[in-house]
Amino acid sequence: MPKGQYSDEKILLIASYREEYDRNTLGKIRKYILKIQPDRIIISKIIEEDSTSELVDANLGMEEKKDFLETVREGKKNQADEHAENLIKMVEAMGIPAEVRLRKTEEISDEIIQDFNQIGVDYVIIHSSKKGPISSIIEGSTAKKVKKELPEKTVIPVD
Repeated sequence: MPKGQYSDEKILLIASYREEYDRNTLGKIRKYILKIQPDRIIISKIIEEDSTSELVDANLGMEEKKDFLETVREGKKNQADEHAENLIKMVEAMGIPAEVRLRKTEEISDEIIQDFNQIGVDYVIIHSSKKGPISSIIEGSTAKKVKKELPEKTVIPVD
């Protein structure tokens, strides 16, 4: 099994974005953790933050725009916290050293790939591609891009 590029420790990154992992999926993640036996786990709560809409620019004054965007960001942060809550509890209960990171990005897949390369992650757990045509477009694009860009055996999609 590969080792982190900056040390001999085995690092697992679990990406949490857009939706929480359900009870069944958390069980699958737990089994992967037991199989991989990482020395450290990084839970990356990722918030997708698109660039400011021109509509917002045109229809709001500067102070109103600032308040509006802050409200949207706070809502997204709270949602990211909720999505990762059960995952964090499970990892803490397993007693494996863990780090929780909050990331903001325009493209979730790019953030996962960047963390993989910069931190020296050995394995990445991500949401799998969804089945339906609309779900596939919304949810599957991240999984597909990450699987395409990273070494095949390092990406573990779960549903």
